[in-house]
Amino acid sequence: YRMTAHQARTSRLRLYIPWLVALLGIIASVSTFLALHYTEQRHTDFEFKRRSQIIANLMQEALRNRQEALHTLRDLFHYSDEVTRREFEQAARDLIARHPGLQSLKWAPRVTESLRGKFTASARADDYLDFKIFAAPLNERPAAATNNADSFPIFYDIPFDSTAHILGFDLATSPAWPEFLQAGRDGGVHASGRVAHVTSESLGDAYLMELPVYLDSVPATEAERVRLLRGFLLGVFKPSVVLENLLTQIPHGGLDVLLIERLGTTEIYPLYFLPSNQQPSGTAVLGIATFEAGQHHCIKLDFAGRTWEMWFRPAPAWLASQHTSHDLVIGLFGLLITGLLAVYLRSLFSQTVAVESLVTERTTELTAIQHELQDDIQRRITTEQALKASDERYRTLVSQSSDAIWRLELPHPLQVSLPVDKQIKSITTTGLIAECNKITAQIYGHRQPDEIIGRKFLSLSPG
Repeated sequence: YRMTAHQARTSRLRLYIPWLVALLGIIASVSTFLALHYTEQRHTDFEFKRRSQIIANLMQEALRNRQEALHTLRDLFHYSDEVTRREFEQAARDLIARHPGLQSLKWAPRVTESLRGKFTASARADDYLDFKIFAAPLNERPAAATNNADSFPIFYDIPFDSTAHILGFDLATSPAWPEFLQAGRDGGVHASGRVAHVTSESLGDAYLMELPVYLDSVPATEAERVRLLRGFLLGVFKPSVVLENLLTQIPHGGLDVLLIERLGTTEIYPLYFLPSNQQPSGTAVLGIATFEAGQHHCIKLDFAGRTWEMWFRPAPAWLASQHTSHDLVIGLFGLLITGLLAVYLRSLFSQTVAVESLVTERTTELTAIQHELQDDIQRRITTEQALKASDERYRTLVSQSSDAIWRLELPHPLQVSLPVDKQIKSITTTGLIAECNKITAQIYGHRQPDEIIGRKFLSLSPG
């Protein structure tokens, strides 16, 4: 017996199965690791954007509430022919207390040129002893203020700051006067930008918004709004305080927040930056490129006709806290199982090959023995056939012979050490007829040979 070429090739190929299993296991483990890692990154990115969106939505709502504070004050003027300084102060202080970040509220009435003197006298009589209407320097006045006959002096300022020296400042001479004119035409809240550009106040990152007030409600047409303009309500607020107050109410740890305003297509003004450790850094001079260099998210905010942008980036510590070792553990576990399975299959198939080799060897040996047995059997068959043929020839010879032929068997072994005559005597006296022909039986008075077979030779007498 010999192993065929196909069986030998199959046996050799079987030894490669563990390596194939190991390769497939490694591919599966690495694929699982990458899939879990990608899923975890997707989850981290989703959580990062979800938190960013929550903060941006709350900031948008907070900005809307600061604008509503001006609308509340305007209702006070629309429902009253004259709002006293005490009434304005009470309403303004309540609104400032309920809107963190709102620094001050101001009222700038419309004063015609003919009533400037009377208005100034009335103000001085109302405890504003040094009150006077003053204008911005000529080199700072916009072209729109050149032909303006009416004045819009700041008359109420809550809380009042005697060091600010803004009472009586004519908004019509302010660099931001075009913004005020547009607000008067539109009838809604407008944002003029930083306070320093409008009132010369130095309040850090303070921002100014204005709302026109009319003699009654807001007129329906632009021409009526310009004609019935009564004055402007001004609100000064700090985006930094608004943002800080907002983030104290919600968990935002792990996110850096940058608030900017785009002025035109290229100019960017950073309003505020709050790092993930929630330690205020003031108005940060921090380029957007710093945020864009890594993972970030930008959300636009609408504020009084302007567009602000909130930029978010995750802090490394927060990213590290979001990462778990599940993907690595599962990947390593898969590699471990793959290695164990490959070793087991390698051992199993090696044993199988060894057993098959041993079986082949033993089968070869058994086949050789079988061939020897078959040859021996064939020889015995040949010998038996020869003996049978010889016996048949012998019996034919005996049965057909005309001479008496017989064969004696001794009941006991013949002692060959005795003399020949004694051996002959022992044979004749003890020998039993084992075989004879018919002639022999007839000589001794019998018809058939079987009648004398088994009898002693000396017991027979010729007939």
